[in-house]
Amino acid sequence: MFRSDTGFSAWAMKVDDALRWILFAFCISLPITISLAEPLAFLLVMLWLVRWGRNREAWRRLPRAIAFPAAAFAVLALLASAIGPRPAVSLWKCHRLIYLLIPFVVTDLSLRAGLHVVLRSLSSYLMGVLLLGLYDLARVTWVVFRHDDIFASGNMRDPQFYMTAICLILGVAGTPFRSRHTGVRMAVYLAGLVGHFKRGAWAGAIGGIIAMGLARRRLLRCLVGTLGAIVILLAIPDVRVRLKEIPDHLSERTGGRGVLWSRVAPRIIADHPWGMGLGAVRHKDLRDYSERIQPNLNHLHNNLLEITLETGWAGGMVWLAWMLAVLAVSWRGARSAMTSFVRSILAGVFGACCALLINGLAEYNFGDGEIFLLFCMMLGWVGSLIRYQAASEEEIERVLRRA
Repeated sequence: MFRSDTGFSAWAMKVDDALRWILFAFCISLPITISLAEPLAFLLVMLWLVRWGRNREAWRRLPRAIAFPAAAFAVLALLASAIGPRPAVSLWKCHRLIYLLIPFVVTDLSLRAGLHVVLRSLSSYLMGVLLLGLYDLARVTWVVFRHDDIFASGNMRDPQFYMTAICLILGVAGTPFRSRHTGVRMAVYLAGLVGHFKRGAWAGAIGGIIAMGLARRRLLRCLVGTLGAIVILLAIPDVRVRLKEIPDHLSERTGGRGVLWSRVAPRIIADHPWGMGLGAVRHKDLRDYSERIQPNLNHLHNNLLEITLETGWAGGMVWLAWMLAVLAVSWRGARSAMTSFVRSILAGVFGACCALLINGLAEYNFGDGEIFLLFCMMLGWVGSLIRYQAASEEEIERVLRRA
């Protein structure tokens, strides 16, 4: 019996070690390629379910304010997908709901192994974004050298990694865990953010930094830094061109967001009160309500509107309550945690969440696979850090030495 127990303990320790390393690998690969990040996320969740799925305490570690709305949203999304007009398409998309278990996994691992799990996973993510930024610097240089269209060379996804990384590294910069190369990393993140020329990501980064300033009671410092960055940005001619194009993108005559939000969204949502199902909306569905819709467009360019269309009125309300709960929990922790270390990291995560949601006012980023995984990861960080908000300075010091 003794040998059997010893063998099981050794196996359990190896599994727990594997879970942590899979988590770190997932975080560093997420900004680089979903082809690797998604299988790692799936493996992480499945291995955790095998190891800890029967342990009730493991399910109770994530704060209820985050866990309950996430579970309710998953149920409503499954229901809408099953009864929607294209269940075969929607139910296939529902595999993403498995990743809503990532916050449970991260919170459980951090409480079992220590806060260094959060710190290492966060630093792994920042390293992944740094590698992405170095690639983008080479890409932009090549585009400029060839005189190609620099606006067409960017994408909607990558700038969101940069804007969240900026918020997170600013949070880490206020702690002893900060890197000596923080300034260099920040420059790479800013260059990557500007180089894609996506205005929603710019607004998200600005809003996230201001939100951090409010949370840490350093609003004036954040405003001064943000205004300085804006002045530098406005000195770039291509930035001014993109800003001047905003009225055209909001105009109904271009078939973009203006016609979507004012004409299409209210009518199509009213016609599908129970939701159309995840990923079920097609270009033809939107075009039935307006012929001005841009070619190939199949979503409403807004998180709340698209989620309400896909999961129904109930799903939209639950999602909104869920997002507000995440912001409220992280806001309170960033202002009331016992140590400045936890307050700083939580403020960074709070700012990153705000940045994603601000960008989601003009983009359906919650439906993007990589961004959805990032959001789940950040929920895990929030859940973990909240559990450490009452930790003393001595406990945090031990964590830092261990990290």
